[in-house]
Amino acid sequence: MNNSTLFEAYCKYCELANTAADKGQSMSAATYYRKALDYSDKLLESEIDDNLRQQLIIRSKEIVNAILAFESDDAGVSIKTQKDKSPKRKGSWFSTEVPKYKLSDVKGLKDVIEQIESDIITPIRYPQVYSKYADEFGSRILLYGPPGTGKTFVVKCLAGELGCKIALARGQDILDKYVGEGESKIKEIFEEANQYDKSLIFFDEIDALAADRDSDDSRNTKGILTALLTEMDGFSSKKEKNKLKIIIAATNKPWALDAAIRRGGRFDAPIYVRLPDDEARYHMIENAFRLSNGSYPPIEGDPRVLFRQISAALDKWYGGGDIVAICTRIRKAVSNRAAKQYAENPNIPLPRITYNDCLQIINATPPTINQEMLDEFEKFSKGLR
Repeated sequence: MNNSTLFEAYCKYCELANTAADKGQSMSAATYYRKALDYSDKLLESEIDDNLRQQLIIRSKEIVNAILAFESDDAGVSIKTQKDKSPKRKGSWFSTEVPKYKLSDVKGLKDVIEQIESDIITPIRYPQVYSKYADEFGSRILLYGPPGTGKTFVVKCLAGELGCKIALARGQDILDKYVGEGESKIKEIFEEANQYDKSLIFFDEIDALAADRDSDDSRNTKGILTALLTEMDGFSSKKEKNKLKIIIAATNKPWALDAAIRRGGRFDAPIYVRLPDDEARYHMIENAFRLSNGSYPPIEGDPRVLFRQISAALDKWYGGGDIVAICTRIRKAVSNRAAKQYAENPNIPLPRITYNDCLQIINATPPTINQEMLDEFEKFSKGLR
């Protein structure tokens, strides 16, 4: 057996053991756990990555404890339900308040906003028209593009526009070292969403949950992917016309997604979120320099001129995260210089931020995105990946 087959068998027997234990079938559960241990031992003897090795070592100890429990007064307790083994999430997956942002707050992503308005906003505003053509329009959107392009902010603005509660479900928040827990979290999210008249589920880093099942990256997530697909198929406004149910996913690696999640029907509209254009960069820079009281730090000349100069210098491969980080470093560098000057002579006016200050930081901060990455996204957009 190859490692993938071994791991599938291991997961299978863990699930069978958990199910048997939950039903009070102690002897069967112990038998299944022992078989899971056999496959775990075989995996540990083979070449596997360090992360999986550590997970298997931890789980093996838990399985042994569970087997011992079946021989004591604690029989009937599975690994999945043992106290203090896998902490349950406390509270809600959904935000307590609707985001305060609107789509008008998004700057420089004109194509993205136009598509969202076409696929979601307009059908909601004119249901009497769209209901003549289909039961549901644009309730599932896949946002993809380089990191730092504002995908999360776009989703928050859409939720604010629609007055929706939003569940921010990041891939790493759902992944769990305990077999079956990731699937339970997926179910929790959708069950909670069904309680609201308006709900928006946002799966950030969905590639961590829905990797291609033929790839090595999926060895720990096949059960989670199956649960996600099942829940998505049952989550629809078609059945409850008075409810608004939207699913949005975001990824920096759309080509890594399983075909089942990419195909039509699961996501109506894949939208490419490109790097910020000049307008978006300007607003990011302006916001990054703005202090909590609404003012700017000391700047030489007109701040708007400086922000335009910075935007022009960041015109190629800089994402939103890069831009904010650079602006923070600029302010910190000048404030450090100001503090030293003040210590020497408090009567001298504080230094102002100049374009030369900005250029020094920009030149010392390479972008996290390169042309090769952008080419991959263009290929995907054209169906070449």
